[in-house]
Amino acid sequence: MKVIDQINQALQQNQLNFFFYGNNSFYLDYLLKHFTKVVARTIDDTETMHLNMEKISFQNLFDELNTLPFFAEKKLVILENMLDLTAKNKAFLSEDERHTLINYLKQPNPTTIFVILIHGNADKRKKFTKEINKLSAEVKAEITDDQEISQFLTQLNSQQATPILTPAQIHLVASLSNFQLELAVNNFTQLSALAETKVITDELIRNNQIKDLTQNVFDLSKFIIKGQVGETFLLYNDLMKVAKSGELIKINGILIAQFRFLLTIQLLKQQGYSLEQMAERMKTLNGKAINPNRIRFAIRDLKQISLEFLVASEKILIETDYLMKSSAQDSQLLFETMLLKLNDLATK
Repeated sequence: MKVIDQINQALQQNQLNFFFYGNNSFYLDYLLKHFTKVVARTIDDTETMHLNMEKISFQNLFDELNTLPFFAEKKLVILENMLDLTAKNKAFLSEDERHTLINYLKQPNPTTIFVILIHGNADKRKKFTKEINKLSAEVKAEITDDQEISQFLTQLNSQQATPILTPAQIHLVASLSNFQLELAVNNFTQLSALAETKVITDELIRNNQIKDLTQNVFDLSKFIIKGQVGETFLLYNDLMKVAKSGELIKINGILIAQFRFLLTIQLLKQQGYSLEQMAERMKTLNGKAINPNRIRFAIRDLKQISLEFLVASEKILIETDYLMKSSAQDSQLLFETMLLKLNDLATK
């Protein structure tokens, strides 16, 4: 993938300062593991320091950056939780300490590879963040389009002794995983195990996909829309077998988001928007790109439901959400009553 290539290139060019951040925790962890694996070719564990800005002073950090390695030519210092670089209203460094760190990055210790690791997004509105980013190799854990998921799986596929998937099957796995990286990798790992004894077919891929909570709730919404009360409650009961305490509120929240998504697509459709225009509009509304396949599937599902149904359904979902959060009534009973109301609406 592009980011992996950037990391490799930066290391080949002897870059010393790195700035890792991003909201995709699975991808961030993967990129850091790749980075440390490459670095480990010349730096062993004894020369790797993990520091937490919440637990050390700036002087501790500064001393560690400037200390020479004992057993190798270079050492690795990974600093986590530098909240000064995020939108959180918390700062560990004084202005003088920030200036000192910036000056260090301008002339880093040639024997220290320094990684600043932020679990989440960096606030690039801040002058301090801009300076850190300018003086470091930026590694942003972000999937910007669905094609990157397929590229990631293609890379994993090529690393097998014998590739187990065709290009079309790679896209199928990515699509069935709702273009979520962690889920796609888990599905690929499961298929790799199956490939030891079975031939991987499209049917096998479909029958053995792992579903996360969001995907199961999407399936639940499809049953609701079609008025399939039996299937709705079968899936609901399956969810309840594995649901954690308080997760019904989360499930209801996902349903609200899905129905709101369908309602928005229905409104855009009525206004004559094309698929491409819908994708662009949804990106503006949500602040991130929406998988075009999700919009395409939504348009297909919307052929059998009305705008009035979506409006009424969203109202019921929101009312249930309010009651689940604010009343003493049993959440499970509230949720089941809501499912019956929605199925009743769908069959009218």
